[in-house]
Amino acid sequence: MISARAATGMLENLLRTVLEVTEAAASVASGSEQMSSTAQQLSQGATEQASAEEECTSSMEEMGASIQQNADNAKQTDKIATKAAEDAVSGGEAVTFLI
Repeated sequence: MISARAATGMLENLLRTVLEVTEAAASVASGSEQMSSTAQQLSQGATEQASAEEECTSSMEEMGASIQQNADNAKQTDKIATKAAEDAVSGGEAVTFLI
């Protein structure tokens, strides 16, 4: 049979062990909460970065379209200027012919 003193010692050891396990579980829970918070922050940062990249891509596409439009306008302006120069030369020749 176990003496009262031995039983008390076993109960104290068991209580100490239960307290240590409880503290360890609390530490694990706290660490898990911190990891979850960090993961959420990383996820939010990645989402914001993806959104910014999408906006940048859209802006670059718009710039590309504007540049192409400017190039087309410059070609048209060149054609008009060339035609005007040809007309001026032709007009000058006509005036010279009449004189």
